[in-house]
Amino acid sequence: MTTTRTPLSLAAAILAAALLAGCSSSSNDDPEAQLRLLHGAPSSPNLDVYVNSDPFALNLPYKGAVPYETVDAEGIQVRLAVAGTQTVLLDTYPVLGDDNHFTMIVINPAPTTQVLLIQTEPTDLPSGRAAVRVAHAAPGAPAVDFYITAPAAELATATPTYTNVGYRASVPAVPLVAGPYQIRVTPTGTRTPIYDSGPITLSEGQDLMPVLLDQPQGPGTLTLVVLPDSGQAFEWKDTGG
Repeated sequence: MTTTRTPLSLAAAILAAALLAGCSSSSNDDPEAQLRLLHGAPSSPNLDVYVNSDPFALNLPYKGAVPYETVDAEGIQVRLAVAGTQTVLLDTYPVLGDDNHFTMIVINPAPTTQVLLIQTEPTDLPSGRAAVRVAHAAPGAPAVDFYITAPAAELATATPTYTNVGYRASVPAVPLVAGPYQIRVTPTGTRTPIYDSGPITLSEGQDLMPVLLDQPQGPGTLTLVVLPDSGQAFEWKDTGG
């Protein structure tokens, strides 16, 4: 049987198609952001983390991290709960910019749990370079200077790479020539390390965010948990120099 479209039915079909296309476009154009998370609250329990009721991380231990994942940029709820329970430690409602990158660091032990939200856009690196940005999330440490030097370089004549970085503070990325380094952290204005990475290597193209955390179980009293731009987090433990 042949079906003949009247002008009215044809117009209705066109309108319906346009509405469907508009709905599809709107859904695809919802603002999204990249979010990663680090459990940096010493003496706190393992965490279950939910974004809009969806699991983001389950049973996350202290110093545990989740790499970047895509989330809604607007209207989201992040819930932190004691792992395996309904005990909520914090509900927070971050506003994330469309197509931006953010790092959320859980700080302060329960019941005073808080989060730091830091915008951490990837660094545009030239050939042969790596990037390092730092954050201070160790409540047991004073304001500090970061020295990123050649291995075994004398601090007496070195210039701090970052100076007077206080608790909850972060600093932008610094591009460095890829190669061997040593990171030492001192109380601001002094040259006596309270953290020493020992020899490390920065590889070409790495974009790293070392986060200073307390180290309740040792060795030392501080550690750096390193969040790469892609891949899993790792740790530069204090070697004691």
